[in-house]
Amino acid sequence: MLTKAGIFLSFAVLLIFQTDGQTFGGRSPLTQHSLQRSSGFRSHSLVWEKDFKGLISDFAMSSNGARLVIHVVPDPDRRDSIKKPWIRVLDRNGKSVWKKQLSTRVKDLAISADGNQIVATLYDQKVHFWDAKGRERWKFHSICRPYFLSPAKKVICVYDDDTHPRTAFDLYSFAGKKVRSEKITRDLLGFAVSEDQTRVAVSLDGGRVLAFNDLVQNWGTFDWPGEVVSVATTGGSGTAPTLAGVIQKDGKKKLVIQSIIKKGPPVIRDLGDSANAVHFLNSDSRIAVYGNGRTGQIMDVYDLIGNLIWNIGLKNSAEYHTPIVADTGSVSLSLDVPLKGIALYEFDSEGKITSEIPFVPGVGAFFLGTYEDLVFLACDDGRIRTYQKGNLKTSVQ
Repeated sequence: MLTKAGIFLSFAVLLIFQTDGQTFGGRSPLTQHSLQRSSGFRSHSLVWEKDFKGLISDFAMSSNGARLVIHVVPDPDRRDSIKKPWIRVLDRNGKSVWKKQLSTRVKDLAISADGNQIVATLYDQKVHFWDAKGRERWKFHSICRPYFLSPAKKVICVYDDDTHPRTAFDLYSFAGKKVRSEKITRDLLGFAVSEDQTRVAVSLDGGRVLAFNDLVQNWGTFDWPGEVVSVATTGGSGTAPTLAGVIQKDGKKKLVIQSIIKKGPPVIRDLGDSANAVHFLNSDSRIAVYGNGRTGQIMDVYDLIGNLIWNIGLKNSAEYHTPIVADTGSVSLSLDVPLKGIALYEFDSEGKITSEIPFVPGVGAFFLGTYEDLVFLACDDGRIRTYQKGNLKTSVQ
């Protein structure tokens, strides 16, 4: 794991897309540029891959890089496909830790920071909690999206559908005891947990945003000038507590950066039509806005006071795209356009390519995880492929 002192210099963003030789350009005020390799460009090598004989429909990775959890379902296009859905936990070397055949499919799942607990909502309308050895410790009747707040040893159960229209979330202990419920008077639109699983942000109808601290106590209520498309929050890394969001009003999208503890109006910046998600990067010192729309794919990187650091735009829209995932040392963004061949690119803090992974033709990656120099890709052919960053390339093309 990177130390805090080394994170800034080692800032990385991974993009997956298919290239056709076209130019990537930054929007004003940045100068347009084509893809360039940095002087520190490194290659990747395949460390291991494993075929799970089905479709990987969900994937999560512990922030310490120790465990991966996947949900595998039958693939109707494979003769050798599994017949029932499974949940499987692996270590970072691909070795099975535990596995369990399920009677029904997983709706949503999450893994704790150390990888020792798994929580999942199944289509049996129950939330299930498993320990490090795969023993089911408790379950209860609910349809929610579960998240871990690992330092507080809590599970947060978010109601992002109509099952509990006046409850944003319920909070449970690791023992399965309900601690509290957060009641709301507006419709729930969005929810985010910080990368270190310590803080929570909730967006409601009408541009209202709620911030919760590491004790899951309401830290502040804010009203933004537009409907919230996406919201994110910093964690407890030492960065000033901050919210970020993409809002939309009158067909226009904007970035909002809001201090939680300092009084005053938020910072607001104009965004393009393709922007639809926001994420804190680089130990919460940078903000990435990214998305895929009719005008193409974009990623903009800002600092916490709204200065645009660098950006990349792809004119083609993607058939599917995977959200950013991050650990404390690196960040991944997946964008994919099925043209000639998919590749994964890692960018440094100046937007230059530091590494590249070519993909198997015709195979995409729906889920990504990163840990130190390892990149884990859950691919749509039912395989997990794991790559490691190799030696420094002295020849830069």
